[in-house]
Amino acid sequence: MSAALALFRGEPLVNLPEPFAQNERQRLLERRRTLRLASLECLVLLGRFGEALDDLGAPSASPSDPFDESLPALRMQALYGCERQAEALNAYQETRVRLWDELGVDPGEELRRVSVRSRSRR
Repeated sequence: MSAALALFRGEPLVNLPEPFAQNERQRLLERRRTLRLASLECLVLLGRFGEALDDLGAPSASPSDPFDESLPALRMQALYGCERQAEALNAYQETRVRLWDELGVDPGEELRRVSVRSRSRR
């Protein structure tokens, strides 16, 4: 999967303004996001937490949707796997505060589940 992700560079079809190009750009960006999430999930499931953290810290790691909880949840799992529980709990707290401050909502079930699981590991 990492080879496929490496083929994605920059924003696709950036100089083409037509509606077809705009729709295709969105489709390709969503496909890249889906592939990246699947790749990160695989790394976490395989116990390759350091590799997952390397990808999550890359410049392309910033989510297109700052309120998408998938990447913070994977980052927390990778941090837990690297025995960096305090950092994982800090990441949860930062996400929780940002969601509350900007949207007035608490984290979703997946993020809460990851946080609870980490506390039980201590």
